[in-house]
Amino acid sequence: MNVLPLPDTGSRSPSAQRVRLLKIGEVKKLTSLSKSTVYRLMSDGEFPLQLKLSKQSAAWLESEILEWIDALANARDVEGE
Repeated sequence: MNVLPLPDTGSRSPSAQRVRLLKIGEVKKLTSLSKSTVYRLMSDGEFPLQLKLSKQSAAWLESEILEWIDALANARDVEGE
């Protein structure tokens, strides 16, 4: 497995440093989707991809999940006009 160097955080804003990683259980709670639906949507390119943390561990960026939910709400609002 390739290990990426940690980015220099000296120039980043405090809010940019508060990255939250979500495991599948948290993703399921946040989206109300089943595990199989999350993986199917990922495979179809319709859901944020997970980050591989280690050989047997993966997580999603909370910000990407929240953006995905916002996009669903925005699409609903546009369709309703």
